[in-house]
Amino acid sequence: MANDLSFFRQLTAALSQEAVVMATGIETTGSVPREVGARLLVNSNGLVWGTIGGGAGEAKVLNEAQAVLATG
Repeated sequence: MANDLSFFRQLTAALSQEAVVMATGIETTGSVPREVGARLLVNSNGLVWGTIGGGAGEAKVLNEAQAVLATG
């Protein structure tokens, strides 16, 4: 619960300054480092808060987040 509160405080602070994308893990397959519900935020400068597990999956999410931020 404390981590959730910290995450949402960071989201609130980030949104007061700029647009951000929030990604949430909704499904896992096999052995993964993070559970369903893991979240991350990314801004247009590529600054990231949190993680959904790293690796290729997270890299794909970060690329998509940048596309969303660029197109609105």
